Amino acid sequence: MSMSPALRSCGLAVLLALCVPGAMAADEAPRPFLGGYLQETRVLYPLAIGEWQAQGEQRFDQAELGVAVRYQSDERVDRWIDLYFYPSGVQLEPRFAEVFRHEVGQVEGARRQQGDPVEVLATQAFEASGEYDALLGELAPKPRSATFVLETRGKRYHSLLALAVKDMYYVKVRYSAEADGLSLEDVRREGESLLAGFVSSVRVFNTGDCARAMEVGEIPVGASRPDHLLASANDGTDDEIWVSEDRIQMKPASFADEASRDRLFAFAMNLHAALRGRCLPPESMDVDVPDGMREIRIEYRMPSRPGDRPGLRLPTQAQG
Repeated sequence: MSMSPALRSCGLAVLLALCVPGAMAADEAPRPFLGGYLQETRVLYPLAIGEWQAQGEQRFDQAELGVAVRYQSDERVDRWIDLYFYPSGVQLEPRFAEVFRHEVGQVEGARRQQGDPVEVLATQAFEASGEYDALLGELAPKPRSATFVLETRGKRYHSLLALAVKDMYYVKVRYSAEADGLSLEDVRREGESLLAGFVSSVRVFNTGDCARAMEVGEIPVGASRPDHLLASANDGTDDEIWVSEDRIQMKPASFADEASRDRLFAFAMNLHAALRGRCLPPESMDVDVPDGMREIRIEYRMPSRPGDRPGLRLPTQAQG
């Protein structure tokens, strides 16, 4: 795997397997992502982003499909943007790029199935700074957008799909406007701006097995790095650390030295949070809702039978 300067500077070597939530040791019973690792989420989202005001939200029948929030322009009441928020698990590059291409293909396929002409004009990554981008470097998922020209019921539309990740959740924007009334560039700019504003403002609190206390121990002398690790850092040095779902391990000399142990533990916890999002014990989930924000609570049930793992895909809903 090629490494960016940010990754080299901290000696981070992240395993590709961490894109699959719930990686565990071979002798541990597998736990589902939804209902096990992630059992409840509290979302505090902004009621206003620039000129856009939240007008209502929709909860889907299946909790794993998340929620949709509609934002309407306070300057142009005939225009609105639909934002979808639903579980993603761990998403890193280049897997996130593949997820986005799949979403674009779904929009194209849905329109063509309806017999409506559709043309994808451009796809691009754009800025929406994440809390852990510097730590993850080139592996940090990059928000992306795609612009379309659609025709439906005899009218021509400019349309946008944009997608980002925040604390183990996808944030997706769909925005369409009549081509005569708004340029394709304005549709792209407004949709990307709303998504970036949402990602920077929303607060996500998760609980479940992800909140288990992290054990701290030693890396056995001469041991090879296990396949089930989430990540490792500073490989081959005195500061080497291994990070798994519920355990942090370091070299015996570092573990024995209090200052080194505290320093490496803090770094490992930051890395764990970058991969798994903000996770709290259940008793810490009651937080105040600030003015200008609204709360959504989502609970996930444990599957009734082994292997009954809820799906994580929200069907693409193209507007206008």
